[in-house]
Order: sequence, then C-alpha cells, then structure tokens
Amino acid sequence: MAENRFKVFVGEVQSDVLRDFTLDAAADENLPDASSWQELEAYLISKPGVADGALDAARSVWNRYEAEILRKDR
Repeated sequence: MAENRFKVFVGEVQSDVLRDFTLDAAADENLPDASSWQELEAYLISKPGVADGALDAARSVWNRYEAEILRKDR
C-alpha cells in the first residue's frame, strides 16, 4: 500500500493552534491522500461534528502541505 503523504505531513506539524485538526487527522484511518484542498475539505465536511475551528486549522495545514510538498512534485 502506498504511503499517505498528507497523513505523514500532518503527523509532523506541531502547533497548539492546529491541534484541533492534526490530532484527529493523524488518527483517522480514512484520511485521504488528498491532491487538493477541495478534496480534503469535502471529506472533512462529510464527517459528522467537524467544528469550524478544525476546518480553519485544516486549511492552514493544507496551505503548508501544498507549499512544502506538492509544489516540489511539479
């Protein structure tokens, strides 16, 4: 099975502000190896009880992931 690069990245992000998202995401067995914010956001919104703070944190983590990981692939 291929490594989920987004999940690996999430596990490396350490910040109190982002913890709402990162702790849950690191433990989420179904977290997609998203290739866009829209894909990740759709997945998160589909989960019951996702707080706005977690979505904001997810967006911040995604922006860092895109800058540090995805842009290297292009």
